[in-house]
Amino acid sequence: MADRFKSAQPFTLRKATVTGAGNDPGANTDILSTDLTPDRTVSAYRITVSCDTGTVFNVMVDDGRSAGAVAYALNGGTALTAGALYTFVFGVTATDDGLKAGTACTYNFQVETDSEIHLLVDEVHGPVI
Repeated sequence: MADRFKSAQPFTLRKATVTGAGNDPGANTDILSTDLTPDRTVSAYRITVSCDTGTVFNVMVDDGRSAGAVAYALNGGTALTAGALYTFVFGVTATDDGLKAGTACTYNFQVETDSEIHLLVDEVHGPVI
């Protein structure tokens, strides 16, 4: 019985790292130069972020069907405190319908105020949060 779970072992993939001086993309500008696409049909992104200016931190989701990415504010839409470290975990899907045949979904991040960003993005598979 344990053999059927071997292929579903939990693991984490490093998706992106942005850190150090000069990483300030500007207000309402994608932080990552390339949008992220989940490796699995359904998984989670674990985001660890710190900003040098208080700002709202948004996840930009593009489902390939609308007229561009839609912003979803993390932290309840409340500005992150400058210099504080935050970790967010949220579900992601590789396609708009959660199935392999759907339209691809991509993810990126933006801040609403120009700020230096320190960002770590992991894709988490299974119960390894």
